[in-house]
Amino acid sequence: MHLYIKDNLVLFLSILLMLIGKGNTINAAIVNSDNPIHQVCPIEPVKKAVSKKEKKPYFDYGDRTKLSAFILCALLGFSGAHHFYLKHYFSASLQLSLFLISTVLSILGTALFFSWLFLLALWAWVAADLLLIIFGGLRLKKGKKLIPFEQSI
Repeated sequence: MHLYIKDNLVLFLSILLMLIGKGNTINAAIVNSDNPIHQVCPIEPVKKAVSKKEKKPYFDYGDRTKLSAFILCALLGFSGAHHFYLKHYFSASLQLSLFLISTVLSILGTALFFSWLFLLALWAWVAADLLLIIFGGLRLKKGKKLIPFEQSI
């Protein structure tokens, strides 16, 4: 009875270690085991599919930096300058038009409620863009990442 529990424990541990990628070290112990069933049917580790080419970490960075996008967003964010810089022309023109409309409405003194509403929406948009630039969610037009802060200094 004691030997049976020991063999099951070794088998369970070997399967567990194979699942987490440590199967090669335990297989030698199983094959050299005294139990005849392990010698007849050794447990082989699951091999992961590896391509013939060596895989290297590849980051597809564009030609724009996070630092310059952050500065443009912080200083000229209401005008959409950072979206022009990142080649998001539709978002940039929409942000610029909202800024111009709210500015004209506030200068004329008409529809002040809508003017403040547009400015509030623009402020939220700029704050969201700042966070997206910091955490890497805002990318170039073709999906390429911005060059990180560390590499742009």
